[in-house]
Amino acid sequence: MRKTFTVIGLALIVLLSACTRGRMLPPRTVEVEGSYSIEIPANLKPCNDLHDFASLQYADERGGYFLVGIQEPKSKMEQLEVQYTLSDYADFVETTVGGAFDTVVVHQRDTLLINGIHCQTVDFNAAVMSDESPLEVYYHLAVFEAEDQFYQLIGWSERDRQSAFRDAVLAMEQSFQVCGNPSGQFQTASAAKLR
Repeated sequence: MRKTFTVIGLALIVLLSACTRGRMLPPRTVEVEGSYSIEIPANLKPCNDLHDFASLQYADERGGYFLVGIQEPKSKMEQLEVQYTLSDYADFVETTVGGAFDTVVVHQRDTLLINGIHCQTVDFNAAVMSDESPLEVYYHLAVFEAEDQFYQLIGWSERDRQSAFRDAVLAMEQSFQVCGNPSGQFQTASAAKLR
């Protein structure tokens, strides 16, 4: 009798985890280094192995969802004698990310104003070819231009999870806000923190 309850209990756990895999949990607000904030679904957890220079790294490895945030001060670019418009910088990010794949199919590009910040976005599917079957991925890039920084939000998932993830990544994008005082000076901290 006890063995039967144990088997039923394990079966129930497997069934529940199968039902929740891929579903987005309610978001919580994450503030990154006193520079920007974003609402991220609770099933995405902090990690540190997605990108060497990202100030924000969250993943739901089991669900196959990933998000990084990268900020780049304009002063750093000026020291290198490089000047980007928002469009130029967004093209640079798209080319850099897309360049890692064998094929890229762009589905949508937009120019938006989100919480008073100019933003350019792109949705695309990409694939790395192999002898067996291609690795297919969905990407959503959002590049924001603030007074003294560019911000990149890069979200990706397995292609077969695109429809569930796209809604979540668009909501994250819409929640993006620059922190700091009106003069545009940003406070810094060592890591992202939950509010």
